[in-house]
Amino acid sequence: MISFAKQGYKDVDFRTYDTDWDSEAYRSVSGQNSNNTVRVTDEFLHAVQEDGDWHLTARKGGQIVRP
Repeated sequence: MISFAKQGYKDVDFRTYDTDWDSEAYRSVSGQNSNNTVRVTDEFLHAVQEDGDWHLTARKGGQIVRP
């Protein structure tokens, strides 16, 4: 900012983003430097170990997207 001020800039337009998963901010990251964590339950891990059934649940709405 000091460098811009020395160059004569009076104001700088900063883009602002919200934190919604479907916002422009997340689409612009393209996976770089993003936190791609998932939350799994003990029930899920046991089902995987036992070759049992498990479900994928949608982030929005909470419906099961894959039985």
